[in-house]
Amino acid sequence: MRRIESPSSILTHRHCPRKYYYHYIEKRPTKSNIHTIRGNIVHEVLDTFFIGLQLDEEHYLEQSVQHLRTLFDKEWEKKKNELLSVGLHPGEMHSFYVETLGMLSLWLEKFLFRLTSLKLPIQEAFSLLTPLREQAYTSEKHAVRGYVDCIEQHNGKTRVMDYKTSSKAEMTNEYKVQLSIYALLYAEKHGAVPNDVGIYFLKHADKFEQTISVTEELLKDAQFTIETHHLSTTSNQISDYPQHIGPLCKWSTGQCDFYELCFPRQKKLDNFLQNQQ
Repeated sequence: MRRIESPSSILTHRHCPRKYYYHYIEKRPTKSNIHTIRGNIVHEVLDTFFIGLQLDEEHYLEQSVQHLRTLFDKEWEKKKNELLSVGLHPGEMHSFYVETLGMLSLWLEKFLFRLTSLKLPIQEAFSLLTPLREQAYTSEKHAVRGYVDCIEQHNGKTRVMDYKTSSKAEMTNEYKVQLSIYALLYAEKHGAVPNDVGIYFLKHADKFEQTISVTEELLKDAQFTIETHHLSTTSNQISDYPQHIGPLCKWSTGQCDFYELCFPRQKKLDNFLQNQQ
């Protein structure tokens, strides 16, 4: 029986088969880091922003800003212990707080521009722009699942969108793989192909919104990627999952969760050097 995969697991195998083995076959846990925690906060805020919000013509700006800030502060507080567990000192914590709030504020600025551009009563426009959020899709046919951040109607088109808090606003091949799988899952479930898939790069005002058209070729690429991955991951033997040694093993501010499994001698050397200091 094939494992149910996801864009994340497929991309993990591409980056390093050994990491895939440890995480998805042996199911070893991974550690939290500030970037995943921040991403979870942002996604939760944008998921709940549309729930129960009522706007009036005169005060919609203040109402939406206050609503977003309240949601953000609530989620930040909920994650405070987790944030502290990754070793941030107060200054770093404050910097991440300000930066994350800035990402959400940029999203709100772009959303309000679309809202007022409709030239409709504010609450009516708000209802029209309210997207489907955090949609779970599973394909038994392809043995793959995914969670779509946002499905929206934009200028008469259906768009499947993802939120990214990454430092670079670049539509990489990895992102295209992820989006192509989302398009395939959407098409299979709804019997209709979305017009576009894309990303909101929440850290970049000038490259905030990037989309690609969904074509037959894109859907075929997604199928090929999934099936090739399944063929490459039928084994449960660690020897069939080689290490891909490179920059993602260890970097200046951290290392792969499984670094010490892959390089046990390096761990001993690091401990020795530390004890000599």
